[in-house]
Amino acid sequence: MNGFLLVFVQGLNLFEHHPLKLITAVLLTLFGIGLDGVYFYLLFVAFGVSFPFLLALFGYTLINMSYALPQPPAQLGSNEWMMIIIFSLGFGLTKSEASAIMAFAHILTAILMLALGSIAFAVSGTGVLRMIFKGERIDAKST
Repeated sequence: MNGFLLVFVQGLNLFEHHPLKLITAVLLTLFGIGLDGVYFYLLFVAFGVSFPFLLALFGYTLINMSYALPQPPAQLGSNEWMMIIIFSLGFGLTKSEASAIMAFAHILTAILMLALGSIAFAVSGTGVLRMIFKGERIDAKST
């Protein structure tokens, strides 16, 4: 446990004397948030709902911040519930629009994760699968 804590604390000092790394990390974080917002905004566009980009980004940020609230087991239904509260009660969409967008977001995300995960497994080879299912250690030469 002490070794883990030592590595964790050392990792926190990563940016202490490296401002360029901090700036890079902040810019990559902003880029990721922007891509997340574009993804969510394009869901509105796909359903023909006229909604400003910044408002969609703000609403999606509120949904993500809701994970700090107490959640049901496996967060079942909480994401959809927050979507309906934020976008229909807060921003004036109908409940059916908000529900349809969130349902489509789940389906699209599952498809994207399945496709990218399959590509990742295909590229990484069978070594990763052996490690996952059989617990075998892999080295750099066996992949």
